[in-house]
Amino acid sequence: MKKLIKGLFFIFFSLCGGIAGWSIYKYLNPILQNVSPELSFINSVVFTIIGIIFGISFSSALSDSILKLIEQIAKQLLTMSTKKLTGGAVGLIAGLITSALSVYIISTIPFDLIPFGRYIHSLFSISITILICYISVYLGAIIIGKVSVSSQMLKSKNGLDLFWGEKQKIIDTSVIIDGRIYDILKTGFIDSTIIVPRFILTELQTLADSADDLKRTKGRKGLDLLEVMKKEFELEIVDQDYEGIPVDDKLLNLATELHASLLTNDYNLNKVATVKGIEVLNINDLSNAVKPAIHAGEILKVNVIKEGKEANQGIAYLENGTMIVIENGKKYIGEDVIIEVTSYLQTSAGKMVFSKIYQNKKK
Repeated sequence: MKKLIKGLFFIFFSLCGGIAGWSIYKYLNPILQNVSPELSFINSVVFTIIGIIFGISFSSALSDSILKLIEQIAKQLLTMSTKKLTGGAVGLIAGLITSALSVYIISTIPFDLIPFGRYIHSLFSISITILICYISVYLGAIIIGKVSVSSQMLKSKNGLDLFWGEKQKIIDTSVIIDGRIYDILKTGFIDSTIIVPRFILTELQTLADSADDLKRTKGRKGLDLLEVMKKEFELEIVDQDYEGIPVDDKLLNLATELHASLLTNDYNLNKVATVKGIEVLNINDLSNAVKPAIHAGEILKVNVIKEGKEANQGIAYLENGTMIVIENGKKYIGEDVIIEVTSYLQTSAGKMVFSKIYQNKKK
């Protein structure tokens, strides 16, 4: 695709350069007196070729920069909320109307009195149009976005959440990277607006650009998931930010201002939010609530992965990621064993199962 676009840029700039060269020749032609038709034709060809060469040079120099700009614009559009896109469209319409009036006023200036006046007039008109449209789109998106956030704050502060029939949910980085939120939203158990703060997107982008392979993978996974979720569910990206404080504190401040719930898997953030009176929806709590409970005395077959923290302990995992601590299981590392559950500990951070060897069965 990039090669095709570069090819189109090459043709476009070449044509523009050729037309510019031929136009310059036409402007200079009256100055060249007593030139034979043959020489006049050769001059026009030379000027056109020179223009094409300049066009090709510009194409080589600018095509990569233009492609990067297009990619950045596309990424911005993918992460923009529907309200901001609407605001940008309204701003674009207003900008086109304003620029049309501006170009009409500019057309009254006598550009024909100066050299290359016609071309200067065209360049000036195009520049004014682009500048006004850009500013209008930017202002439209910002104003609509601010109005959206302000309206959310207004209805929350006035206690109108019940009237509107929903309470927004703010999602943090841990839940996005975890990925289970997508399946939860598909079930329809959460039908309110999901708010994604811009500073969370920035944090994911930082992870995606990290030199650490694990962090980079997590960041890209989170961004990909958000892209899918934005197409299928009601996501609202807000620009509300709080400079100079950690991301967790930003989330707490935003949840307080919007009177919204906080979706998180972060144990410490969960505790702090609860102390501050912010409603917390912990994905681990939900997972613990719906998965079958493991009872003391239950017999399981597991594979011992590694040694535990205490002497002679072995560690295994269930398919859902639950860690199993096996008493005297260190010597069976790498083997399948039959264990008996002795007890388990369930917290917001997850579930931990304690067991002992019931029967050893080698592979």
